Amino acid sequence: MGTAISKRKNNLDKSTKNDTSENKRQKKNEEHDSNLEFIKKYKIINKIGDGNFSKVFCCRGENKKKCAMKLMCCPLKKTSHYNCFKRELFIMKTINNKHPYIVKILDYHEKIWKKYYIVKIILEYCEGGNLFEYIKINGSCTHSEARVIIIKLTKTIQYINSLKIMHRDIKPENILLRTKDNVKSVVLSDFGLAKITPSNQAVVKSRSVCGSDFYLAPEIIKNKEYGIK
Repeated sequence: MGTAISKRKNNLDKSTKNDTSENKRQKKNEEHDSNLEFIKKYKIINKIGDGNFSKVFCCRGENKKKCAMKLMCCPLKKTSHYNCFKRELFIMKTINNKHPYIVKILDYHEKIWKKYYIVKIILEYCEGGNLFEYIKINGSCTHSEARVIIIKLTKTIQYINSLKIMHRDIKPENILLRTKDNVKSVVLSDFGLAKITPSNQAVVKSRSVCGSDFYLAPEIIKNKEYGIK
């Protein structure tokens, strides 16, 4: 009797293990198919930017229109980078193209491959490049142009702050121009260092030292607490 029960238990354990293995294989195949399907949708034209853990490519989608692919990859053990990538994708999905002066997200795909986290974010292609390059080539903006840029960015910052989001890396390199040779066509991009406050917290506060040299707020330089105001 005891032997029969033991055999049934062993058979049940084997069946459970087989089911688990089959589920894992099925999930892996689905992820592989999803990745292939995503890759086929976009043809890379050339690289237009890169950083320590990310690269940006100019691509052409199925509709033959240009777009930008931000490819981010980091080891899973690099928890700080992993969290930054997850947070950036979450913020872009939260904003979800609801503001005219924030770069539009068109598509995305994320996966864990071996010991790496990989995310691809498809963004609108801004043919004018960034504000830093524009100023470097064309010189400083006129008062009229600067006024439009400041007004648009102020409205953008007010909007993301209303969502309890701090960008924390606003600089000319992260301000893109939708239209070539039109410095007034600005949109805010790159939420890689942004911070979002959980809905159960009243205000956004931080002491984290982050951002780019020469553009840091006085509170950050002095290691003081800062918020959206």
